[in-house]
Amino acid sequence: MTHLRLIKHAPGAPGLRLLGLGPFLVPSKGLAKLKKLFDKHAFWARGRDYQSIRRLLAGSSVAITAWKNGEIIGFGRAT
Repeated sequence: MTHLRLIKHAPGAPGLRLLGLGPFLVPSKGLAKLKKLFDKHAFWARGRDYQSIRRLLAGSSVAITAWKNGEIIGFGRAT
């Protein structure tokens, strides 16, 4: 069964940014998975390092991730 989960993170996405939390607040290497998503699908974020992604998240008023079977399949943010 496919499990789709949409997460609205706290401002600055501290769980994702600092602890790599995914669905149900479980550590899931979320930052590494977000970087992989960026490198594969986001021309504007391809090749960014972890520090740069952490800054991007820290400056976000709203951050949302979509997860399917433990992998990030979507990301959006607002500043």
